Amino acid sequence: MLEQAVVKKVLETALKSGQEFAEVFAMFRTHECSETTVLPNNAQVVLAGGVSDIKIGVGKNAKPGKPNTYAMFTFEDASGSVRSIMWADIYDKFSEFIKSDSIVFMRGRMDRSRSLSDDSPDGNFIVDEVFAVDEATKKLCRGLAITLDEERHSQDSVETLRTILRESPGGEPVEFSLRLKEGATAVFGGSKTTVGVTLALYRRLTEVLGTGSAKVLLKSPQKKPQSGFRKTW
Repeated sequence: MLEQAVVKKVLETALKSGQEFAEVFAMFRTHECSETTVLPNNAQVVLAGGVSDIKIGVGKNAKPGKPNTYAMFTFEDASGSVRSIMWADIYDKFSEFIKSDSIVFMRGRMDRSRSLSDDSPDGNFIVDEVFAVDEATKKLCRGLAITLDEERHSQDSVETLRTILRESPGGEPVEFSLRLKEGATAVFGGSKTTVGVTLALYRRLTEVLGTGSAKVLLKSPQKKPQSGFRKTW
């Protein structure tokens, strides 16, 4: 479809024109879109990508004075796409983001209650929250997890890590763990280290410690009372 092709082109251009989009997406998302359709029912996910193929509907059974407009759309990243639904109470809050040129983060859950089988590649992404890319740290981040490897990381790496963390002031807590030679992982509790989680910090940690050694810890989804129209399929 033309609209979906436009979004794909926008995403490809953004990712090719600067590594920053790809790195920010990788920092905060839990999955790529192509991975979501075989996740368990009700699995919580954070996705990053673009909106296309938008269909707006109006519910027939909404209570007077309550939102009754909902949206169905395709959410897509460089890996693929997922069918997405934003029910009326959520659409009422985040409708400004539901346009074909939006590149955003979305948080929600996978609905596979009507999947043909446990491993069939289908399901819908039920959206609960939407964030602009530049809001990701504020809205999603609760801290940083750093894993050191007994075999790969030297004392020099540890000293460099200490310097990097000292040079990155902020209020997000850091959790440390050590992967031992025999394969077990030791987790160190009680750390008072805090940092400001930024793309620059994430890049430096990746350069010094390697890919996967630093991971953003995500805030838990907010529990909200459900209201507004819910469609029955």
